[in-house]
Amino acid sequence: MWSFIKTLKRYFHTIRYLKLIQFKYRLLRLFPKKINFRAIKNLPVSSFSDPIWLKNKKQTFDGKFFYFLNKKIEFSNEVWSKKFEDVLWSYNCNYLDFINEQTNFDKTQYIHAWIENTSLEDGISYDPYPTSLRIVNLIKWCLSKENYDEKILNSVYFQTIVLSQNIEWHLLANHIIANLKALIFAGYFFDNDQSKSWLTDGKKNLLEQLDEQILDDGAHCELSPMYHNIILNDLLDLVQINNLSKTKNDQGFEIALNRKINSMLNWSNKMKHPDNEISFFNDSTFSICSRFDELKEYKNCITKEQFQDETKNISYMSDSGYISLQTDLGKMIIDVGNIGIDYNPGHAHADSLSFELSINSSRFFVNSGTSTYSRSKLRNFQRSTKAHNTIEVNHTNSSDVWDIFRVGARAKNINTKLINKDNKIIIKSSHNGYKNFIGGCIHQRIWEIEKNKLSIKDKLLGENASGMSRLYLHPDVEIKSVNEYQIQLMHSDGNPILIDIPDSKFIIKDSNYYCEFGLAISNKCIEIELKNNSCRLSLTKL
Repeated sequence: MWSFIKTLKRYFHTIRYLKLIQFKYRLLRLFPKKINFRAIKNLPVSSFSDPIWLKNKKQTFDGKFFYFLNKKIEFSNEVWSKKFEDVLWSYNCNYLDFINEQTNFDKTQYIHAWIENTSLEDGISYDPYPTSLRIVNLIKWCLSKENYDEKILNSVYFQTIVLSQNIEWHLLANHIIANLKALIFAGYFFDNDQSKSWLTDGKKNLLEQLDEQILDDGAHCELSPMYHNIILNDLLDLVQINNLSKTKNDQGFEIALNRKINSMLNWSNKMKHPDNEISFFNDSTFSICSRFDELKEYKNCITKEQFQDETKNISYMSDSGYISLQTDLGKMIIDVGNIGIDYNPGHAHADSLSFELSINSSRFFVNSGTSTYSRSKLRNFQRSTKAHNTIEVNHTNSSDVWDIFRVGARAKNINTKLINKDNKIIIKSSHNGYKNFIGGCIHQRIWEIEKNKLSIKDKLLGENASGMSRLYLHPDVEIKSVNEYQIQLMHSDGNPILIDIPDSKFIIKDSNYYCEFGLAISNKCIEIELKNNSCRLSLTKL
């Protein structure tokens, strides 16, 4: 009986935040429209200047093998529609990212193979999200050719018709941006009444979604550095195709996009580490999105307006709930916000009050990362509180992350203060994620940074709470010595680091760093047991 009630509560807290439009379109998806399409001879296509795109590095295909997401699959005509256990791999296979890679073989036959061996009934092949990415890739590929292939043109046109009737209003968030980008691309590319409606509706809906999804501090609302950079790349592509169009160039559209792009670039800059790669919050991982420096260069290449860096040594991005610090100690990024957008927190992790730290130019403390979107124990772990540099209470997640992309009851930030005084930075923050599970428990954390020293103080305010603090080390960090109260660490390219843990018992455990999809690298985790509901530690660069 208790299990049933618990399940009901979980579903209630999961669906209570959904928007009315999401309910509406979830119902409409139960009654799909029938699509009849006949090939059109001499499809009208607009004229464009020579294209320049930011090169994609996500996929590799040599004509014999696909290699992406750290998985190698031999090519066959069935690969497009085959249902692999890893659904994300099937998605990536259907993006056709590889057609715009610089390789020494003709991609035409493989595009034809995709057309001939997929159908609406496949499910994944024509799912709106891979369809959106594929439409954009195919249009980019077409624009690189002197002559258009009629079979491919008709396929792109048909795919856009299918997409236009299956826009992911039931999901919103990053998916709707990808859908609308594809509609706009097709609207620019083709030149008839249908394409004009795609362009008009696509622009209108996109600008409305950007006003909703891009927060005042420049962050995308899902609070994932990876998806943030993906969407930023999308907007830059839209600026570019608008600029390339000889007949449909829209200066107002470009201005509106650039306002978002500039603020998003600044947020991306603040959220990267000294290695120029993204931080690992909310389903972020390497080798999927472009880096900040690549996006900045792309923007400077395609627009007259150069990027203006507004980054400061101390930045509290209050809308997204992150604090970025560059000090003598290194670069630290702290999560003091809520878990993400309420109506679609699918990429959220239960990581309240977690942080990452780079010392000198190298990563030191890391969140565990993301390597899978498959329904599995590993996926559950990677989203869990215990996979992050924060406090887990009574073996319970601070937010109820469940299934692959679901969140039930979720933590809320209570109060955050940032004090910069007398050469000392103090950050105080709390969250109430455990309040619903453990008798009114509040997790309070204080960071103090002074010269080459970092102190962290944790306290659980509440009864019957048992806490565990975790610190995940980058794989390149070695443990040099350990005694009852201290751990000496050494990064492969840095100074010795001394960690003092004076009041609590700790152990060092083997773990994994999931820095790419399909990849696990051995690392170490320091587990610290809270004593009397509190814990304090200090880190000093020697």
